[in-house]
Amino acid sequence: NGGAVKSREWMNGNTRVVGEIQGGAAEPYRAFVELARSPSAQLVAVRATCTCPVGMNCKHAAALLLAKDTERLSPGRSQDLPSVSRAPVATDTRLGSDPSSPDWRIPLKALLADDPAEEHRSADIGLQFELVLTATAKGSRPKGGVPGIRVRPVIANRSGNWTRTGISWSNLDYLGYGRPTGAGSAGRVSLVKELLALSRLPNVREYYGYDPEVWLERINSRRLWDLLREARDCQIPLLLSSRRVRPVNLSPSTAVLSIEVIRTPSGLRLEPRVEVDGTAVPLGSVIVLGQPAHGIAWWSDDVSVAELDTPELSLAPFAVPLDDTMRALLSQEPICVPEGEEGIFLDEVYPLLRERVLVRSNDASVLLPVPAQTHLVASVTYHGEHRISLVWERGRAGSSWREGLWTRRSAAGDRSGEEDALAALASLCDTLPVLFEVTPWGERRLAGEAELSAMAAVRFAELLPRIAEIPGVAVEVAEGLPDYREVIDGPVVRMAGSASGDGDWFDLDVEVSIAGEPVPFHLLFIALAEGQTHLILPSGTYFSLDRDELRDLAELIAEARAMHEAQGGTVRLSRFQASLWEEFNRLGVVTAQASAWESSVRGLTEATERTDHPTPEGLHATLRPYQRVGFNWLAFLYEHRLGGVLADDMGLGKTLQALALICHTKERGLTSAPYLVIAPTSVVGNWVVECRRFAPGLRVEAISATERRRGVSLAEIARADVVITSYALFRLEYEAYAALDWGGLFLDEAQFVKNRHSKTYQHVRMLPVPFKVAMTGTPMENNL
Repeated sequence: NGGAVKSREWMNGNTRVVGEIQGGAAEPYRAFVELARSPSAQLVAVRATCTCPVGMNCKHAAALLLAKDTERLSPGRSQDLPSVSRAPVATDTRLGSDPSSPDWRIPLKALLADDPAEEHRSADIGLQFELVLTATAKGSRPKGGVPGIRVRPVIANRSGNWTRTGISWSNLDYLGYGRPTGAGSAGRVSLVKELLALSRLPNVREYYGYDPEVWLERINSRRLWDLLREARDCQIPLLLSSRRVRPVNLSPSTAVLSIEVIRTPSGLRLEPRVEVDGTAVPLGSVIVLGQPAHGIAWWSDDVSVAELDTPELSLAPFAVPLDDTMRALLSQEPICVPEGEEGIFLDEVYPLLRERVLVRSNDASVLLPVPAQTHLVASVTYHGEHRISLVWERGRAGSSWREGLWTRRSAAGDRSGEEDALAALASLCDTLPVLFEVTPWGERRLAGEAELSAMAAVRFAELLPRIAEIPGVAVEVAEGLPDYREVIDGPVVRMAGSASGDGDWFDLDVEVSIAGEPVPFHLLFIALAEGQTHLILPSGTYFSLDRDELRDLAELIAEARAMHEAQGGTVRLSRFQASLWEEFNRLGVVTAQASAWESSVRGLTEATERTDHPTPEGLHATLRPYQRVGFNWLAFLYEHRLGGVLADDMGLGKTLQALALICHTKERGLTSAPYLVIAPTSVVGNWVVECRRFAPGLRVEAISATERRRGVSLAEIARADVVITSYALFRLEYEAYAALDWGGLFLDEAQFVKNRHSKTYQHVRMLPVPFKVAMTGTPMENNL
């Protein structure tokens, strides 16, 4: 023994022992030995692991077994908790102790042990790493014929040696059958299976199935490093396949790629370097892992390639993943910059290069300049109609260099200024959600590109001066961006217009202005209909639409247009829409209007105050009371240029009332134009008889044939006071009738034109006459 065994503890019925053994290193090695006995208590197998370079079944484990007893171990170290059988038992009844109760040390012994039993179990599964540099006898080689690292699962045999017999990637799910495994073993197997799943993430397939082998350099996920660390923590051995069992070195630090600038007699030499904990990695003996590269594997320069006896294999993740261009540096020969071109490199190339990779001169042979600080650049483009494109980039003053805002950046350089600028931008622009994005991992950040329109564009344009004031931010605005300004005062709405050709409709022009600037009506109406909060004029002036009078105006215009569609910024209103006129007046936004329409509407609203006119002298008849009411009503309609329907029953004198109106207007000089009477052919003669009987002073002409047959033009006939024609002849010669001026139109038996799809109806509707009356004794049939 010689005092080398510093501590020892037997467990599990003297079938396991753990202890510390002083070896050649400064710190003692820790060994764990597990004994297997047959039912007859015969020793049948011994399996040992140790923290020494040998790793298992070593001399330190043998010394631990052969040490005679624990009393002879070196004093001064805590060997164990006191033995339960020798531990004193508290007998102070004042504390409520019961001498017969179980010792309180028992449940704490395993918990307080330096190495719980499960932690010191011999691992039953491991991972073997095989460095494949050349084609083997079986022709096994990584894809593409380049060097690679093949990973296999291994298990410990009865002799404690690691073997690939009985285990493979394909039978991991069946590993537990026929083998006793504890909870720790199941967890280790799960980790190994997770590594297998990770290797298949990119769906690498060979022909019709997965590649049966796992190559470390083809695992593209950085999760690999978490798994390797978990495997190490769970005491899954990471073993190198070589003549001697050696562990794989998993570096706790990250690898950093840099370019070393060295001065030489002929100029500058740029050498790529990879360092881990300040120690250079031999780039001639490396394998880059993943794509993009997330880690590196390297071995000692004294590797005997012929014998594949690798003395040491190390693994480390990169601090920042490397893209293809960065990865290419690792195989790049040193670059020589001629002495005469050093200035070009230092002034133009170096500032850009350091944005991608760490550049330094460790031997201080080259004084690298401090380049201008990078800043954030906002490129703003105006596309018209209040649409803005925004692109954020990283740039440098005095340089054309640009890089996307979230382009993957190297670990080189001080980013504190950029982070401060981004934080200030996020705070200033927080009310514009369109400027932000959410990353797949749930982080809200400023978007590299954005499209803004309407009020979002206005608000952003208003923020631009404040954005430009943020340190480290530059703003580049293309031409054409309007100078937006808000007007607080309400808009002024005016309506003006004139009567349409048929006399019953008025075309009102809607004119809106804000601070003296005209507002396109269609823009206002669309904005109100869509519920927009503001209206932005082409000049950049904008105002709030949150006004009751504008919403009411939109509703009135929509109602008016539902009755008759108008074009552009006009509204067509009927003389009879008195209620709409009252609504427009109530709004108080109409400062100019059509006086004729106002007069007509006022006449309707004051219809109960009609004038009682005397019977015309040229009418040779005594009007009954109801006929006088009808005559005065027709006079009222004529005065206000309103059409109407005279619907007395048959025999009550509708023709007489019409003749009374004609005589009234002629005697008072209200019109010199003839009246046109359209009636069914069978009634035309009756009208001539009635005119000659009750109004003999009127010149009356009846049309019974077309101009071709009668030989007289309509213009000559229209010199009379009353022209009577049939619906059929009126339809045939409509153009001639429409070309003349008429004082009024009477439609007798007007139900003949009730079909609005008929030609006669359309002609009657379009005939330009200031006053129209429909006469019928049957205004309603079965329905309206």
